Amino acid sequence: MKKLMLILVSILMLGITSCSKDDDAASNVKQDWTITITTTISVVPAMDGYPLTQTITVDETNLTESEVKTIADKYKSTITQSMAGYSYTTTMSATYTVKK
Repeated sequence: MKKLMLILVSILMLGITSCSKDDDAASNVKQDWTITITTTISVVPAMDGYPLTQTITVDETNLTESEVKTIADKYKSTITQSMAGYSYTTTMSATYTVKK
């Protein structure tokens, strides 16, 4: 009975460790990516033409998902400024997808 338990636990552990190795290998695959950067400027009190949104795309090549995520995360920010009785808020964000 002890041998059977040892064999079953060994098989289970082998299955768990092999799955995590496959997941790690998949996340280290170099691919081509498209990063979409969105910038939105809003004004309070309201002003004609706002909120203003601009979107640009940037192509990046030969990066892992972790590397492209690091790049995209650097674009995330919010800045608020006041001038002449208005409050301007600029928000930037980025998303990424595998380039097809």
